[in-house]
Amino acid sequence: MADFLPSRSVLSVCFPGCLLTSGEAEQQRKSKEIDKCLSREKTYVKRLVKILLLGAGESGKSTFLKQMRIIHGQDFDQRAREEFRPTIYSNVIKGGQRSERKRWFECFDSVTSILFLVSSSEFDQVLMEDRLTNRLTESLNIFETIVNNRVFSNVSIILFLNKTDLLEEKVQIVSIKDYFLEFEGDPHCLRDVQKFLVECFRNKRRDQQQKPLYHHFTTAINTENIRLVFRDVKDTILHDNLKQLMLQ
Repeated sequence: MADFLPSRSVLSVCFPGCLLTSGEAEQQRKSKEIDKCLSREKTYVKRLVKILLLGAGESGKSTFLKQMRIIHGQDFDQRAREEFRPTIYSNVIKGGQRSERKRWFECFDSVTSILFLVSSSEFDQVLMEDRLTNRLTESLNIFETIVNNRVFSNVSIILFLNKTDLLEEKVQIVSIKDYFLEFEGDPHCLRDVQKFLVECFRNKRRDQQQKPLYHHFTTAINTENIRLVFRDVKDTILHDNLKQLMLQ
């Protein structure tokens, strides 16, 4: 009589005291491969740098993003220019950017760094939304909310005091002391005014022992200026990110 042959082959060298069918062995191989992929993905996510760009209305966020695209070699074709038409219309005709801030919270997950833009030349102007609130005061209030949020306790925050070219012109004819009585120094000295602005934002942090606040004076419409500043920003972000990885 012929020996009975099982319909499935049996492997006997996988785990001590355990026999696996070829199908089970294949499943185990796939499981291990998935675990490896997940491990690689986890490492990749840890190394990924996510930058959140924030700022009050008309601080220069859109211009900054356009400069990033130009700097990285992706100029705007005709289709891209057409796509900006609704944005320009919205900013010029409709400007209601306060209402858009609730959308920021959708972008806060796993942020590595925050670039916070401020229009440094608008210390004597009011918001388009209410025609009452000082624009610099509004930026300070937004910054206070961001910098003291526990979600960002380990996040590098970099302050861009934008529109330096306009600020330089304005300080010659407008006194910042007329709008911020606590200002001390020469209101017509660009350096004194810039120092005051930095201190205003730095003082909004309740915990002065937290990570340092980096700042840069920028002119978003100047491609070369943004190129040089962002090079320094990348070094700062990568340095801080590396320290975080070493602590994990």
